[in-house]
Amino acid sequence: QRWRISQFQSNYIDYHFCALHENWRQWIQLMNGMYAHTATRTYLINSPTFANDIAEITRQMLSDLFLQLYSLWRNQVIRGGGEIDDPRVHVLELQKMMIDIIDDTDALLSYFEHYRLDEWLYNARAYGGDEEEKDYFEMNARNLITRWGPNAEITEYASREWNGLMSNYYRQRWIMFFNGASNDELDEFEIEFQYETVDDLQLDDNRQGNVNDFTDFYKALKLISKKYNDLLDCKQRKNN
Repeated sequence: QRWRISQFQSNYIDYHFCALHENWRQWIQLMNGMYAHTATRTYLINSPTFANDIAEITRQMLSDLFLQLYSLWRNQVIRGGGEIDDPRVHVLELQKMMIDIIDDTDALLSYFEHYRLDEWLYNARAYGGDEEEKDYFEMNARNLITRWGPNAEITEYASREWNGLMSNYYRQRWIMFFNGASNDELDEFEIEFQYETVDDLQLDDNRQGNVNDFTDFYKALKLISKKYNDLLDCKQRKNN
């Protein structure tokens, strides 16, 4: 149970990761080709639908890559005797790569209002008639996308990979896990997160102005595509 990414849902995917990577790579090629022409550049910059689709595919590709890296990390740690503080460099490198994926996903999704935790929480608070009720609605909004229930009855059931949630919740929880935190310590962190307020979120101020600014989004996407496309090698499967 300790090694499961989710305590509720299976991590199994029913498609080959390289098939998704090839699809993502073709989207990146399309983006680069269209962006090179002035006539279509304006369309790309002002099309939230196109930007949303390519962001969603990128998010899924990074999520699946995270799972691949976690499997490698898990096997290395078990092989080393089950110690999470294994000093071997490749274990630490895998941990860094996983945290990088969380950070890059968080940054990429900051450009979309509907992928932002702060927007989700502000909308929940808007239904409250006073501060006490606003806090109550925010607590429920946090609970829905994390523990789902007062005692984490079906935790992760409605999990989201959103800007703000990745950096303030999942990043912190994974670092605790890598540092050998107990299940009780992880549980305590999750509970405390339920009762924080949106004002406690640690968000890059620069990202607040990025919403719907797809010029900056494509610049960020190009950096991410170069970083991870160079890391992945699906050529063998393609040739087969």
